[in-house]
Amino acid sequence: MRTKEKDILSQKLLKLFPSGNRYFQFLKILINSPRFLLLWITLAFISLSLSANERQVGDVNGDGEVNIADINAVIDMILSGRFDPKGDVNSDGEVNIADVNVLIDIILGNHYEDPEFLEFTIDNVNFKMIYVKGGTFTMGATSEQLYGPYSYSYQYRYELPTHEVTLSSYFIGETEVTRELWKAVMADNTMPVEYYDSDYKKPLDKVGYDNAISFCQKLSRKTGYTFRLPTEAEWEYAARGGCKSKGYRYAGSDNPNKVAWYGWGSGGTADGTYKGPHPVATKDPNELGIYDMSGNVFEWCQGWYYSYTSEAQVNPTAPEEGYYRIMRGGCWLFHISNDVPYYNFIRVSWRGVETYYKYNGFRVVMEVPN
Repeated sequence: MRTKEKDILSQKLLKLFPSGNRYFQFLKILINSPRFLLLWITLAFISLSLSANERQVGDVNGDGEVNIADINAVIDMILSGRFDPKGDVNSDGEVNIADVNVLIDIILGNHYEDPEFLEFTIDNVNFKMIYVKGGTFTMGATSEQLYGPYSYSYQYRYELPTHEVTLSSYFIGETEVTRELWKAVMADNTMPVEYYDSDYKKPLDKVGYDNAISFCQKLSRKTGYTFRLPTEAEWEYAARGGCKSKGYRYAGSDNPNKVAWYGWGSGGTADGTYKGPHPVATKDPNELGIYDMSGNVFEWCQGWYYSYTSEAQVNPTAPEEGYYRIMRGGCWLFHISNDVPYYNFIRVSWRGVETYYKYNGFRVVMEVPN
């Protein structure tokens, strides 16, 4: 790029960004790239924006459009070192020049689309990781979780106060980890316990927290991606349906029989004909296409139990020390109570501790690749 062209582009950038030299100094780094020269000259001559109805990402400043003002906002964040999830346009957990790049593509009409899922195969065993777009939600015993004569009572002590949580994007398992996936990843032809049947499509259960951590570590080494247990906030946000949530009491419906194996494993009929978890993905999924987040097996979450506070949080994590591990989601064994909500284990806001570990399985989260 010749000096004269740089000078011309610099003048255009100064007009484009009336804030002046602050943005200009930052953008000087970009103008050595032919691609950015073309893009920024185009931006200098045209005023393109997408309405909020047409876009999927990019409205950083919340004005209902995706335009140069959003680029300004992201550059402000980069220069100040301030992280705001709204500026993380490509959902990689950071605010950087890659987000500016995505915004340019959006403005020029090359729309950025979030992936729906990633699929993996290990030793002929396939599994999917569902994309959960980051966002803000209310965590805890929200109104649809409260019912019966004991609403707002001692029964909700673990789920209150409700509080606002903002999460970056991530991937979560379409199903709980199955027995066949455990064997494929651990590659030692053994199970954490001896099972009473040989149906390897069933979720792993009776698995300890440390076993789950070991599985995540080995899966990470095999794939080159970072796998781990979900935080409680990630688990609940996904169970609620993420940004597609319809506000259900259970993960995907207000009717537990549609989405959950519970009450002796028979979907609520408790006829005594079967006791144990069912093969995964045999009930309806939730709004994101995730199965069995209500019922089947309890699921480990990352870290230790902690009490909620009312303060808003961004990407919260559990304490590194504590007395009890956290589990979520309910399981095939327990009936639900229509009178005592705390004993409705399959509600999306319900929290439990490791007392029932012998009914525990887990699902994994994968961090969004850089």
